[in-house]
Amino acid sequence: MKQGQLSKTLITTALFGAVFGSQAMAGGGPVSMEDLQRQMQELMKENRQLTQRVGELEGKMVETNARTAEKLQALDKVEAKTDPKKISDFVTLSGLIEVEFATGDDFAGENYNSFDASTMELGLDIKATDWVAGHILLKYEEDGNDEDFFVDEATITLGNTEKFPLTLTAGKFYMPFGNFATNMIQDPLTLEIGEINDSGAAIGFEANGFTAALYGYKGMRETDINDPDDSYTELGYGVMAGYGYEKDDLTFTGGVSWTSNMADSDGAIADAGLDSIEDSVNGFGVHVGAGFGAVSFIGEYVTALDNFAQTEIDFLGEGAEPSAWNAELAYTTELISRETVFAIGWQQTDEAVALGLPESRYLGSAGMEILPDTVLTLEYYYDKDYDLEDSGTGENASVVTAKLAYGF
Repeated sequence: MKQGQLSKTLITTALFGAVFGSQAMAGGGPVSMEDLQRQMQELMKENRQLTQRVGELEGKMVETNARTAEKLQALDKVEAKTDPKKISDFVTLSGLIEVEFATGDDFAGENYNSFDASTMELGLDIKATDWVAGHILLKYEEDGNDEDFFVDEATITLGNTEKFPLTLTAGKFYMPFGNFATNMIQDPLTLEIGEINDSGAAIGFEANGFTAALYGYKGMRETDINDPDDSYTELGYGVMAGYGYEKDDLTFTGGVSWTSNMADSDGAIADAGLDSIEDSVNGFGVHVGAGFGAVSFIGEYVTALDNFAQTEIDFLGEGAEPSAWNAELAYTTELISRETVFAIGWQQTDEAVALGLPESRYLGSAGMEILPDTVLTLEYYYDKDYDLEDSGTGENASVVTAKLAYGF
């Protein structure tokens, strides 16, 4: 029963009780009809007055409750605006620690052992809004007596591919040239001649499995061949296009990429000591990846499309046109209830003897997740150097590596 109806019922009951109760208390004789009608009219009048008064009070209560609710809502909005966000609401922290032990023989037949905290990474991903994201990756690397601590990536990305297919990324990052995926501990030889990390910007596209990017970056210095004292910074640029597909147990990825200057690579080409070049050397890369159930395949080829100057990278008295390819086959299973990946690989280079790279490399590895996010990997690789007539040693080398990695 509603509050108004209950109030009216109580008032009416009280009035009727008052009429008949007063007569009983008076102890008089029978009441005349005229007196009864008069008293009833007076009581009905009082009833109407009381009902009106109760209605007015109920109206004021409803109005008061409404104003109170409005004030509470306004207070909630103010508190929501003034309540400071926790950093964990929009910042994601990630990291990686890798420790490696390696033993083996080099091309000179000398044995060596190494024990390094090879990689430590600390990443921050910041996403305070749906349309802007920040990314920072700090990195430490140890290789023998060499140690480096540096900012590996620092980017701002504008866009939201769930609502619009285009994005803009600016900062320091790995240019979308090549893919360089691997199941091994060692970086693939394709990465050694093709990976570019620099400050620049990229316009990306992503929709229905298709990806594409147009990018530009700072690049290295070029020197006028006719005037060695005249040098300038040549901006690098390139383009990439790819496609990915996944359905049930079947996956596929593939792509092609082009860069205006492979001399900007941070791997073996950078280790060759090139601070400037006479002319840009275009580069091309193509990669594929496929998986069906527990079996997966990786294939990639990266090559220079022009010759470097002979004074920059030499091959048999002429400018080199280095290239490399990588092929891997992997099988994922469970051993003692732990995910384990077995992989074999074959890699090859051409005209890359001056870069200190082997002509051929054969690899095998086994990695097991021994604890959550903790992987122990064992790897063996066998290198074959270029022949003597190709300015190599003609010798072989082999290395066994164990790596313990923890990522979060």
